[in-house]
Amino acid sequence: MGAESQSVARAVDILELLAENGALGVRDIARRMDLSPTIVHRLISTLASTGLAEQSSDTHKYRIGYRAFQIGNSFLTHNDLDRASTPELVALAEKHQVNCFLGVLRDHAVVYLKVVRSNGPIVINNSPGTLAPPHSTAFGKILLAALPDKQVADVMGREPYQKLTKKTKTSLRALLADLREVRATGIAISDEENLNNIYSVGAAVRDASGHVVASLSGAVPRQGLTKRDIDRLCELVGDAAESVSRRLGAPPSRAPLKR
Repeated sequence: MGAESQSVARAVDILELLAENGALGVRDIARRMDLSPTIVHRLISTLASTGLAEQSSDTHKYRIGYRAFQIGNSFLTHNDLDRASTPELVALAEKHQVNCFLGVLRDHAVVYLKVVRSNGPIVINNSPGTLAPPHSTAFGKILLAALPDKQVADVMGREPYQKLTKKTKTSLRALLADLREVRATGIAISDEENLNNIYSVGAAVRDASGHVVASLSGAVPRQGLTKRDIDRLCELVGDAAESVSRRLGAPPSRAPLKR
């Protein structure tokens, strides 16, 4: 890798660190990246001069800048997914008190593209651009289910996988068993596997070719949830994902959307 390419790669790594950790000082960044503070200072100063990063006048630490937000936000603004999904997500949140999410699989994580919070009793503090583990989330399982088993293993990496709650499945064998059911039903479930007292349902969003391009999920409190409530949530999320898919030109789904 040439010196210029290496600098670009390191600058991107710095932006990812700031996105994941919030405000960081030069020495914090240098320690995490195993680089000299001098190199980090040069790179972060360049990022700050372009608006991709900004420095707090109080702490002198750096955080993501407004231009990085603009660039990231344009991914969704100019994407048909935004126009196709917004009405469905808003309807689920406002009419049915379901916290709603739209995500895509990138590298080894699910990226939240859209988050629409309900006025219900739970608050899930995710925001667009944040990452989620695929194996413990409903919308992550949907995206994994669209891949061959070997590719799932490559995406997930070494076992055991991260354990978020006592119900998180941390082995490839257990995950693949879940994914077989997802492929059969068209619906993915995360029953307190990612967050305690959170039950979430996911369904696939497909494009005009029928390929899975994103996943839509809805989350509600687990406490007091009946089988009838679960069936209704599966139906709502499945119908919403199907509507988004049809807006993208997808053919009707042949997969059953009930459990």
